[in-house]
Amino acid sequence: MSTFAVFGMTESFAREKAKRTTKRYCNGKHLSESEWLEAVNENAELLIGKSKKVERISQLFDSPQFAEEYIEIAKKQRHRDLHIKAYVFELDSDGRPIPNKKTGKPRAKWKLFNSKLEVIA
Repeated sequence: MSTFAVFGMTESFAREKAKRTTKRYCNGKHLSESEWLEAVNENAELLIGKSKKVERISQLFDSPQFAEEYIEIAKKQRHRDLHIKAYVFELDSDGRPIPNKKTGKPRAKWKLFNSKLEVIA
Protein backbone atom coordinates (compact mmCIF):
# COMPACT_ATOMS: atom_id res chain seq x y z
CA MET A 1 0.00 0.00 0.00
CA SER A 2 1.33 3.41 -0.94
CA THR A 3 0.70 6.88 0.35
CA PHE A 4 0.31 9.79 -2.04
CA ALA A 5 0.84 13.53 -1.69
CA VAL A 6 0.94 16.63 -3.87
CA PHE A 7 4.26 18.44 -4.22
CA GLY A 8 4.87 21.85 -5.76
CA MET A 9 4.25 25.44 -4.70
CA THR A 10 1.10 27.53 -4.47
CA GLU A 11 0.72 31.17 -3.58
CA SER A 12 -1.05 30.47 -0.29
CA PHE A 13 1.56 27.90 0.77
CA ALA A 14 4.39 30.29 -0.14
CA ARG A 15 2.76 33.08 1.87
CA GLU A 16 2.30 30.85 4.94
CA LYS A 17 5.90 29.65 4.73
CA ALA A 18 7.12 33.24 4.35
CA LYS A 19 5.16 34.22 7.49
CA ARG A 20 6.83 31.41 9.45
CA THR A 21 10.35 32.18 8.25
CA THR A 22 10.47 36.00 7.99
CA LYS A 23 12.16 37.54 11.00
CA ARG A 24 10.56 40.45 12.80
CA TYR A 25 13.82 42.33 13.18
CA CYS A 26 16.52 43.56 10.82
CA ASN A 27 19.98 44.88 11.79
CA GLY A 28 19.00 44.85 15.47
CA LYS A 29 15.90 46.97 14.79
CA HIS A 30 12.40 45.63 15.36
CA LEU A 31 10.29 45.91 12.18
CA SER A 32 6.89 47.55 12.28
CA GLU A 33 3.90 45.47 11.23
CA SER A 34 3.75 47.08 7.76
CA GLU A 35 7.51 46.61 7.20
CA TRP A 36 7.25 42.98 8.28
CA LEU A 37 4.26 42.35 5.97
CA GLU A 38 6.22 43.91 3.10
CA ALA A 39 9.13 41.55 3.85
CA VAL A 40 6.71 38.60 3.98
CA ASN A 41 5.30 39.55 0.56
CA GLU A 42 8.81 39.80 -0.90
CA ASN A 43 9.78 36.39 0.50
CA ALA A 44 6.54 34.82 -0.78
CA GLU A 45 7.24 36.21 -4.26
CA LEU A 46 10.73 34.70 -4.16
CA LEU A 47 9.29 31.31 -3.15
CA ILE A 48 6.61 31.21 -5.83
CA GLY A 49 8.53 32.92 -8.61
CA LYS A 50 12.28 32.48 -8.59
CA SER A 51 12.83 29.48 -6.34
CA LYS A 52 12.92 26.02 -7.92
CA LYS A 53 12.29 24.21 -4.63
CA VAL A 54 9.10 22.19 -4.30
CA GLU A 55 7.59 21.02 -1.05
CA ARG A 56 4.77 18.77 0.05
CA ILE A 57 1.77 21.06 0.05
CA SER A 58 -1.01 18.57 0.78
CA GLN A 59 -1.90 16.14 3.48
CA LEU A 60 -1.36 12.42 2.82
CA PHE A 61 -3.86 10.56 0.62
CA ASP A 62 -4.71 6.85 0.30
CA SER A 63 -5.44 7.13 -3.40
CA PRO A 64 -3.95 9.15 -6.27
CA GLN A 65 -7.44 10.27 -7.33
CA PHE A 66 -7.71 12.37 -4.19
CA ALA A 67 -4.33 13.96 -4.95
CA GLU A 68 -5.53 14.75 -8.50
CA GLU A 69 -8.62 16.46 -7.06
CA TYR A 70 -6.37 18.47 -4.74
CA ILE A 71 -4.30 19.59 -7.75
CA GLU A 72 -7.46 20.74 -9.57
CA ILE A 73 -8.40 22.89 -6.58
CA ALA A 74 -4.84 24.22 -6.18
CA LYS A 75 -4.75 25.27 -9.85
CA LYS A 76 -7.37 27.94 -9.12
CA GLN A 77 -4.63 30.07 -7.56
CA ARG A 78 -1.13 30.99 -8.67
CA HIS A 79 1.00 27.84 -8.68
CA ARG A 80 4.01 26.05 -10.17
CA ASP A 81 5.30 22.49 -10.54
CA LEU A 82 2.29 20.65 -9.10
CA HIS A 83 2.79 16.88 -9.22
CA ILE A 84 1.96 13.70 -7.31
CA LYS A 85 4.53 11.58 -5.50
CA ALA A 86 4.08 8.17 -3.90
CA TYR A 87 5.85 7.06 -0.72
CA VAL A 88 7.17 3.63 -1.69
CA PHE A 89 9.59 1.09 -0.29
CA GLU A 90 12.98 0.79 -1.96
CA LEU A 91 13.49 -2.71 -3.39
CA ASP A 92 16.65 -4.61 -4.21
CA SER A 93 17.20 -6.56 -7.44
CA ASP A 94 15.24 -9.54 -6.03
CA GLY A 95 12.21 -7.40 -5.20
CA ARG A 96 12.73 -7.44 -1.44
CA PRO A 97 12.61 -4.25 0.64
CA ILE A 98 16.02 -2.79 1.49
CA PRO A 99 16.36 -2.42 5.29
CA ASN A 100 17.53 0.75 6.98
CA LYS A 101 20.98 0.16 8.49
CA LYS A 102 20.11 1.81 11.82
CA THR A 103 16.54 0.67 12.45
CA GLY A 104 16.23 -2.47 10.33
CA LYS A 105 12.88 -1.28 8.99
CA PRO A 106 12.37 -1.10 5.21
CA ARG A 107 13.64 2.12 3.58
CA ALA A 108 11.04 4.23 1.85
CA LYS A 109 11.15 7.49 -0.10
CA TRP A 110 9.02 9.80 -2.21
CA LYS A 111 9.01 8.94 -5.93
CA LEU A 112 7.27 10.67 -8.81
CA PHE A 113 3.89 9.15 -9.69
CA ASN A 114 2.30 9.49 -13.13
CA SER A 115 -1.36 9.20 -14.16
CA LYS A 116 -0.85 5.69 -15.60
CA LEU A 117 -0.84 4.35 -12.02
CA GLU A 118 2.86 3.63 -11.88
CA VAL A 119 5.80 4.96 -9.93
CA ILE A 120 8.55 6.53 -12.02
CA ALA A 121 12.01 5.52 -10.81
